[in-house]
Amino acid sequence: MKILQLCIRVPYPPADGGTIAMHSLSQSLIKRGAEVKILAMNTSRHYVNLNSLPADYKTKTKIEAVDMDTRIKPLDAFKNLFSHESYNVKRFDHLSFHRQLRNLLAQEKFDVVQFESIFAGPYLKTVRESSEAKCILRAHNIEHIIWQRMAETSKNFLKKRYLKLLAARLKKYESETIGKFDAILPMTQQDSKVFSEINSSVPIKIIPIGLNPEIYPFDGNSNAAISVFHLGSMDWMPNQEAIEWFLENCWHEIKKTFPSVKLYLAGRGFPDALKIDDRNIVYDESVSNAVDYMKSKSVMIVPLLSGSGMRVKILQAFALGLPVVSTTIGAEGIECADGENILIAGSPSDFSAAVLKLLNDTSLRKRIGKNARDLFMEKYSSARIAEDVIRFYESLN
Repeated sequence: MKILQLCIRVPYPPADGGTIAMHSLSQSLIKRGAEVKILAMNTSRHYVNLNSLPADYKTKTKIEAVDMDTRIKPLDAFKNLFSHESYNVKRFDHLSFHRQLRNLLAQEKFDVVQFESIFAGPYLKTVRESSEAKCILRAHNIEHIIWQRMAETSKNFLKKRYLKLLAARLKKYESETIGKFDAILPMTQQDSKVFSEINSSVPIKIIPIGLNPEIYPFDGNSNAAISVFHLGSMDWMPNQEAIEWFLENCWHEIKKTFPSVKLYLAGRGFPDALKIDDRNIVYDESVSNAVDYMKSKSVMIVPLLSGSGMRVKILQAFALGLPVVSTTIGAEGIECADGENILIAGSPSDFSAAVLKLLNDTSLRKRIGKNARDLFMEKYSSARIAEDVIRFYESLN
């Protein structure tokens, strides 16, 4: 089977949730025997020099990339207010990518074109005009829900109004576009239900993120220094919102009860506005090896208040056997159970208590971590996910 993977970012190096999700699936499909070709948007915000990529990776994926500026521009955003288009989507619609895609489809035939995110939707028409391939939307999130949730939690009146506008336009675009695909691959049961409500005629197959267990060695070790950590891209608004909430509502109580505990906040683009003067907090904006970084910590927090899709960082923690404290939204889409393989908490007091419970109980950390690893191996290994994808694609022909 020959698959063209359209990516809204270069998926290598796999350094955050989006790139890990794209990279992991392409690699597992290749291992399964599929021929995968990657055409990616090389955005100014996440620019990657293709010459720096490993030779083996370039050979396997035959990756091509188109340089694009997708940054939010205040003047363009203002002008967009007087149109009916989604500015979130419009930023990814570039003539240069249409041209490269059209040329590629004229040269090669594909069985499947896999669109990574609804933001690749503007290129569906170009594919339809140039190819007979099945067009599949791999939906990492339901984008309008993310913006709806951010609007609901925003305290600023004008920001709330603007976020609601962005959410409404995204919802309209998603509703109009998903029915034009041959199938949709949401990552979670929750997202699948929403897609079905929007358009019940499109085939839907839930395909969660899968990770390669070989990259995440598990030794049952819970002897890392007592610490709390968060790892995630800090240029993503839901992560900013989550850390602001945690620092304002939970951190003081945790530190008061456990004065020696360290809090590690890691992620690219950490806003200065969120940094506080606290010697117990370590800010790591650059993490060279996420696996080694995570293994050296003892408790992961995922205090998300908005978002959609599936959190890769929770799966990474599960793969390593690390205990996680998350909100319900943070754990959405993962078949975990509170008290068995994760701790779920919503209110500040409950979240703080859950973190302290793990910090104070080594046996509990080990039990939760071991159960999390077992769940990962049963449901989220990349080989199993790739097999499901291939079988589904074959069923569409």
